[in-house]
Amino acid sequence: MLDVPARNQFPELKNGCEAVASQMMLEKYGITLDKLDFAAEIPKDDTPIQKSGKGITVWGDPDKGFVGDITGASSGYSINPKPLRKFLRNYVENPVDLTGVEPQTLEKYIRGGNPVVAWVTVNFRNRDSNEIWMTPSGKMIRASFNTHAMTMVGFDENHYYFNDPYTGAKNYKVTKQRFYEIWSAMGKKAISIE
Repeated sequence: MLDVPARNQFPELKNGCEAVASQMMLEKYGITLDKLDFAAEIPKDDTPIQKSGKGITVWGDPDKGFVGDITGASSGYSINPKPLRKFLRNYVENPVDLTGVEPQTLEKYIRGGNPVVAWVTVNFRNRDSNEIWMTPSGKMIRASFNTHAMTMVGFDENHYYFNDPYTGAKNYKVTKQRFYEIWSAMGKKAISIE
């Protein structure tokens, strides 16, 4: 179990879980950050949302930057590991995209003293939607609006432990099986530091 400071994304960053989870990860290395300044620096895809009825037709690409409004003043979605990893190089030498690895690799990082930011869902609930939109370049994005990033800080035989930016909870416990189900459904996305 790693001792990582717990931080809360609310009230200022309704859609800022990736920023605050990354902030917690960096603070493990003694890097003190203001969450609002840090979130303001995160790469953004500023493509405005376009809707037809209730559905989104055109919006941004989370592989380029945070899509929408990170504060929650208007619609916001997420950022994927690739642009976040690149951004984190401003703070640490070796951020690593662990997308697609198996949980044993995540455990290896934690065992080595490195927290892991993992993309899951709020409270590990089932994926709640399957929104689809196109980016201006024609790429199709499949999204779920209960996407959530947490900082993985430990594990034991049956559980993983997380600092949850949604609640500010430290060492939130979930079974390994439930983590794997949800993490897999959300694309096995994760990032850490080597």
